[in-house]
Amino acid sequence: MAGQKPIVKEFLLNGAEGDIFCDLFTFEAPSGMERLGTLFVVAELKGAPKIAWGVPNLITSAMRRTYFEKADRRPAQAFTMALKEANNVLMHEISSGNEGWLGTSSFVAFILTEQSILASRAGSKAVGIWLMRNTVRSDIFNADSKGIAPFSSLVSGKIETNDILFAGTSNSFSTIGNDMHDLDEIYRVVQKKLTDRSASGALIINIPAKEPAVNPFAPLVNSKLIPTNLNPATKISNSVLFTGKLTKWFSLLIVSKIQTLFEGISNISIFRKIVININRNPRVLKYIYKIVRSGINLRWTAPPKSIVVGMLLIALGFGLIKTATYAVNLIKQEDSKPSPAVLEIEKKIDGARTALIYGDKKQAAQLLGEAQENIKLLEQQKISASVLGTLSSSWLEMNNQLFAIKNVVSENVLILKGFPIPFNPKKIYLSVKADGNSVLTFSDNEVGALYRFFLQDKKGSIVLRSKKGGFVSVLRADKSNLYVAGRDGVTLYNEEAETFASTLPYENKEDIIFGVGLDKFSLLGDAQNGQLWKIALEKEVLKNTGTWLKKADKATVGKVTDAAWDGKSVWMLRNDGIISRYTNGVRSENITLTNTEKDFHADSLELAPGPYLIVLDGKAGKIIRFTAKGVSETQYINKDIMGATDFTLSADGKVAYVLVNNLVQKIILE
Repeated sequence: MAGQKPIVKEFLLNGAEGDIFCDLFTFEAPSGMERLGTLFVVAELKGAPKIAWGVPNLITSAMRRTYFEKADRRPAQAFTMALKEANNVLMHEISSGNEGWLGTSSFVAFILTEQSILASRAGSKAVGIWLMRNTVRSDIFNADSKGIAPFSSLVSGKIETNDILFAGTSNSFSTIGNDMHDLDEIYRVVQKKLTDRSASGALIINIPAKEPAVNPFAPLVNSKLIPTNLNPATKISNSVLFTGKLTKWFSLLIVSKIQTLFEGISNISIFRKIVININRNPRVLKYIYKIVRSGINLRWTAPPKSIVVGMLLIALGFGLIKTATYAVNLIKQEDSKPSPAVLEIEKKIDGARTALIYGDKKQAAQLLGEAQENIKLLEQQKISASVLGTLSSSWLEMNNQLFAIKNVVSENVLILKGFPIPFNPKKIYLSVKADGNSVLTFSDNEVGALYRFFLQDKKGSIVLRSKKGGFVSVLRADKSNLYVAGRDGVTLYNEEAETFASTLPYENKEDIIFGVGLDKFSLLGDAQNGQLWKIALEKEVLKNTGTWLKKADKATVGKVTDAAWDGKSVWMLRNDGIISRYTNGVRSENITLTNTEKDFHADSLELAPGPYLIVLDGKAGKIIRFTAKGVSETQYINKDIMGATDFTLSADGKVAYVLVNNLVQKIILE
């Protein structure tokens, strides 16, 4: 193409109705960035809601901004970065709920430089690129493009003069025969074909023939740059001595020798420092160039045959600049070339992004896990900190997107200390009194005492029932009372009087390990008998009304670490991470918690309206929101809750109070 711009013809048709939306984008390089060529994007959204029609523009804007960001980038490097930015936009749209364009949409992005094309496709195969050369038309993506990924791979090739490129939907160009060469005729056929659809978009690009080559030394021969009166030796008039071929050979020889000399000098450490300083200060290079140019432009009076002196001066000036650039590139070369291990990690991260966009979270998690292991191995090797940092940052960003991780801020609500008795809180429970005052209640599984902290008044008090026999659960009984399930029985706690009331002893050597309940009654999990005992408050008297499970289940009840109750079902969190759901005394399902990281561990369970399963992972410092089917939706992470033992939720499920040793942290779950 050598200075010749491609001839681009755009065809775009979007009707007011229909389920297809198309868009075309063409961006030429800004001044000073000509070597980056031209950026093209073709998009088709099929069956997407109108709210999604802005996605192509968002993607293209991000690509254009990134691709033309820096003039010193190579086209392939800039294009790869632009594709990654486009994928980030896709991920953001998905995480924001704008998913109506998934599945049937297609995007093609490509660049044309002076001698090559680089292209990538995302989505379905509806949009493609075809090359017509010497009466033969071919699909440049061919079988290598699966058409199911975001911009994850590149197709590249050389372009030649008189090539014709078609970008758009395949049926837009289906009637163009191999014997059709006239551009006007091709335009007419495509225009007619496009009108048959409710919406269409197509690009036809012709690569024009090169302009005739110009003798590079012609301007010099006729220029006043040539010295004309230096010494008698310059007056040699042998016509053979300064022929074009000889002059060109002599010039190249001088330039190459000077470059070789400076390349040798560039290996000297002090020269490297000088070159780096010059490279960092473009004004110095500009000043050097100005000096060289002013020296060349002296007016001489000797005959034109004395071209050698002019060539020497030109070679010296441009040789110096070229060699300085060579030296700088030589210094940078070691860091600029990524190792196979780095490329493999980048490939896995990009693959995870691909899988996530198209809904395969399991595959995405597997690839990210492999990438994480590779990064750990890389940390043990001598590798650039900047490269390692970039990989870790990319992995973390992708991991957060996959598992919907949100870094949340915590508020230190309370420090538990200064108790008059040995008291080590293990459980926390939030209740709202009849007067509207919210209270945090803490229990110790060794000591029969409760610590009550009033959030509005920010005051607390400890109430002792006995020095022996701790509590495992605090549950709502009615508007005025709480059930406090202990090792030896169930005690009623009156919130109005702030004192313990009656106790209902166990009768069958029960081993109560958890409890759940609402206003009407509570259920206590008995590991010894594999049963749930139903406790009710009748006329201010506690009563054990029998078993709730239709059939004893020691295997399940014995594994329970926490449980929650929604009025119809008991959700029991087992120590193997599975949640067993029982409805009306019968097990209805076992729920496996999915879309979590490898080191996930479920410590405590609460229910939020929906219902949603809210699980605490104390070791990782996370609170995770799961659907009722056990699929992770959002992970709230905060280092201040690492080591947490229990948590409780507000009635609307939007505020969590987390018990971390002797601290209580408040976290908003948005």
